[in-house]
Amino acid sequence: MMRGIHKDKKVFTTFEVASVCRVSPATVISWVNKGKLKAYRTPGQHRRIMREELERFIRHFNLPDVEGFSSQFRALVVTSDSAIEAELASALKGVARLPLTALFARDDFAAGMQIKSGDVDIVVVDAGSGGLGASEWIRRVAHAAEPRKPKTVLVLSAGQEGQSDSLMDAGAAKVLFRPVTPTTMDAAVWDLLGRRL
Repeated sequence: MMRGIHKDKKVFTTFEVASVCRVSPATVISWVNKGKLKAYRTPGQHRRIMREELERFIRHFNLPDVEGFSSQFRALVVTSDSAIEAELASALKGVARLPLTALFARDDFAAGMQIKSGDVDIVVVDAGSGGLGASEWIRRVAHAAEPRKPKTVLVLSAGQEGQSDSLMDAGAAKVLFRPVTPTTMDAAVWDLLGRRL
């Protein structure tokens, strides 16, 4: 996830990528030529790297935080219930296949601020803890962080299985039911974010 000076930048030159990764431009060109880093060419034959590709590269090669980038995916957990927060925190700790950092918000405002920052890849919402309803969360997350929108995972209580299809149709990326196990969370997060490595 991008932070800081490059937060709004969508396309990078090889010189900018070299600066971010603290290598020479020739090294970046070598990565591109070897297929490690995907780039396109401008009509003038200059290489350009899309932000999403640079983030994928940083995560894939597990580069440490460098100049406004993080090699970690970020999951925001939104719930006002401390027991559910602990359950979801434990489940997120079980995500073993991806570098993942968990962030927490206890209310709609704090969650909205985190999402608007563009620093979140996935939003895990306890849809039964009051505040906004599940459909409203889907709508708000979908319109919150441009240009890349985080994926919304709704967590419902057991017995609410009948709502799953309508919430998926409304735009939820995943619907999980409590109790959420580390295995269930790992599968959901991998399905949503694993392709971005």
